Amino acid sequence: MLSTLGRLRVLSLSRCASAAKMLCSTSKLKHLRYLDLSRSDLVTLPEEVSSLLNLQTLILVNCHELFSLPDLGNLKHLRHLNLEGTRIKRLPESLDRLINLRYLNIKYTPLKEMPPHIGQLAKLQTLTAFLVGRQEPTIKELGKLRHLRGELHIGNLQNVVDAWDAVKANLKGKRHLDELRFTWGGDTHDPQHVTSTLEKLEPNRNVKDLQIDGYGGVRFPEWVGKSSFSNIVSLKLSRCTNCTSLPPLGQLASLKRLSIEAFDRVETVSSEFYGNCTAMKKPFESLQTLSFRRMPEWREWISDEGSREAFPLLEVLLIKECPKLAMALPSHHLPRVTRLTISGCEQLATPLPRFPRLHSLSVSGFHSLESLPEEIEQMGWSLSDLGEITIKGWAALKCIPLDLFPNLNTLSVSNCPDL
Repeated sequence: MLSTLGRLRVLSLSRCASAAKMLCSTSKLKHLRYLDLSRSDLVTLPEEVSSLLNLQTLILVNCHELFSLPDLGNLKHLRHLNLEGTRIKRLPESLDRLINLRYLNIKYTPLKEMPPHIGQLAKLQTLTAFLVGRQEPTIKELGKLRHLRGELHIGNLQNVVDAWDAVKANLKGKRHLDELRFTWGGDTHDPQHVTSTLEKLEPNRNVKDLQIDGYGGVRFPEWVGKSSFSNIVSLKLSRCTNCTSLPPLGQLASLKRLSIEAFDRVETVSSEFYGNCTAMKKPFESLQTLSFRRMPEWREWISDEGSREAFPLLEVLLIKECPKLAMALPSHHLPRVTRLTISGCEQLATPLPRFPRLHSLSVSGFHSLESLPEEIEQMGWSLSDLGEITIKGWAALKCIPLDLFPNLNTLSVSNCPDL
């Protein structure tokens, strides 16, 4: 039937169980503009697709068995190529001949490298990931893609040989990039080289979502946490295993979500974390969610007079797998926190901050505790507003008098054998 529809412009075989067989009949669809094969059972894309010379959109989202693509170099009119969720490890080298391509989505694929001359796709506006090659493509290829917008993940940064190549990527000039992610996927034997590379990858001030993963420097370059990045709303720093301190993130006026994860050498979170805010501004003045995870050497969280008014809007605080943390924030902090999660912090003890509006409490690992209300009252936490309590792994816990929690509607208890 398909072979008789010579004027067909749009074809959707989404979720089709016999897509490969049906595509064998598409070679005569010379006018086809739009082909949706998402969630189909394709293992390889049939060669017949390469003959659809007027095709503009090709969608292969969540074709979980799709391993390979044919030569697509003849699809000169292709503008939109979506490979998200496929199992493609290598893009065809002919990709650089798709001179009209504007959108290339390779999220959630096991892709190992980019085609060597991807910088020739001068009209490309959306490129979800760029993987730096050991030889080609170098990070300089990014500089040729002048119209990029939206999100971009720059991966395999351990392959950057000359840090000055990062300058030629010209991230400062890409003012329409909203989301940026930098990742190092291997050993970083030269921390100074890694720091120099990240320093030269300073993005445009318009970036809103920033992630740095696997960074091997001892300290962050000056631009990370700089107050002029006033548009950053979400920031995640993870696996920065050589860093001994945190950057001055309190200066980011619009920051709402902050995640700090796997900083193996940080022992103290101190005034440096808050930055130098003016008298008219409070550190972390917009922050709503704060998360610390997997910080094995973190011992204390210290603030000074300059940070007394920090976190005025913080609502969610999560601290997990910080086994040496013994001192938390002083009591004048965190007046609006409603959700608190503490897990794997065996040494954490009073004094802890007061949470006058606490609604949800999730705690685990306080092995010596016997009575929950007694400990909560010592910490100055509110009992009356608690609506949710989750308790895990408290070997000594014997008593939870529920009548002290008048608004409690959810209680979850596990691995508390003496209760």
